[in-house]
Amino acid sequence: METLETLYKQYYKTIYSYLFGLTRNAQTAEDLTQETFLQVIKSIPSFRGDSKVTTWIYGIARNLWRKWASSNKSADVDISRIIDNFPDASEASSPEKTVLDNERNRSIRLALSSLPEHQRELIILRDWHSLPYEDIARIVNRSLPWVKVNIYRSRLAFRKIYYQMEENCND
Repeated sequence: METLETLYKQYYKTIYSYLFGLTRNAQTAEDLTQETFLQVIKSIPSFRGDSKVTTWIYGIARNLWRKWASSNKSADVDISRIIDNFPDASEASSPEKTVLDNERNRSIRLALSSLPEHQRELIILRDWHSLPYEDIARIVNRSLPWVKVNIYRSRLAFRKIYYQMEENCND
């Protein structure tokens, strides 16, 4: 296994991005990321190697997120704040392209934030983090067929929301 410092450097941004996508709050994502790596340090002696290190770390992050989510169910979510604070990776070459990319990214983020938590999580793990289905199944503690079917359904739900938003904008 890699050293703790190597694990932190290698997986910090990925875990932060995953938790930000789930919590939709930069400070909460940062806190949960720090807690994740604290748990990694505490749990290293019990890591059996049954799964990849990545899967193990995602599993710890997911458990911490679920604990946080269950205790913060009553928190109101301001969609505009979520959208404005979401990381934007667009690198446009012209002002027109920048505006179009920002609008498209805004629509994508809004559609994603409209999905139920489990669907959003599956899309984040598969489409943003490109994790294999098998790893996602281990992280969410579900069967491989369940993961494949629910990722498919999540993508359909996302597309439906996204295209409805696009139609409303064009009306």
